[in-house]
Amino acid sequence: MWGSCCWNPPSSDGGGRQFTLATGDITSKDGAGRYALETFPERWHRVADEALRIRRADRARPVLSGVAADLTEFLPLRAERDRRSLYRTPQARRRDVLAFADLVITDAHRIHRAARK
Repeated sequence: MWGSCCWNPPSSDGGGRQFTLATGDITSKDGAGRYALETFPERWHRVADEALRIRRADRARPVLSGVAADLTEFLPLRAERDRRSLYRTPQARRRDVLAFADLVITDAHRIHRAARK
């Protein structure tokens, strides 16, 4: 998600850039995800939670095994719930990521225009 899902949204770097525009500060990818959960409506929490889940899972495993694990995250093979996607299909996740990215970009434009006035 960082690369594949969401980190455009909430972080790499939709949420991070939006955070910077809104606050004037810089935050981490985790910070951008938490900001998204605190700032955006509940409708977007699943995509933010998914991005945070993937971010945390990526830090917990080596690169090569992470690639293999990413291939199976949508399959019901894993017993560990925290490693399974919050989405039933990659297409559903992609749809939410793109819609959230659109929201973040639109909001960033609004913040930028307001700051210029």
